[in-house]
Amino acid sequence: MSKTFFITIISLISSLSVFAQKENYQQTLSENDIELTVPSNFNDVGINKNKTVMLSIKANYEPKYGYTYRNIGWPYKFGIESDKKDCAILYSSVTSLIVSLPNIVEDEIQAYRSDSDIDVTEYMATITDVDMSKYANADTVLIYDLELDKPYLEKYSYCMGIYLRKYGHLAMLVKVLMDNEGLKHKE
Repeated sequence: MSKTFFITIISLISSLSVFAQKENYQQTLSENDIELTVPSNFNDVGINKNKTVMLSIKANYEPKYGYTYRNIGWPYKFGIESDKKDCAILYSSVTSLIVSLPNIVEDEIQAYRSDSDIDVTEYMATITDVDMSKYANADTVLIYDLELDKPYLEKYSYCMGIYLRKYGHLAMLVKVLMDNEGLKHKE
């Protein structure tokens, strides 16, 4: 995907907020002063209140720290898929009780690498700048790559994780999922 496409994806979220079940989605966006524009070449993947998506990064990974069977990752409540069916984008479900989620990023990278002791900073890009308007007005953006051990929709194995955080707002996790064809256009 081109950098323009990446910026378009990030620009889909004008601020950070809670994503609720599909039928309350537009109301939730409105209540949190968010404008989300789905590109014309993307369609809703049909996640609803009865279907929360959890991505399997490494099913048998047992972290060295914390409890053994804890879930690695975060639930996703809204998703879109490209008309070409080479890319899907999932938006996290978050709660106002948790405003910052960087430990989720660390857990995901450590699970993917099967190493609870690694310094994850070398496996992610951190973006901070004076003008972050092209990054959903987040103060901090973390970008990292993973491969899923169980492909989403049985085809999307490649994953670019995006963590968006703005001071005083809820954090947001976005996953850009790609198949082999989509991966060719990632950059």
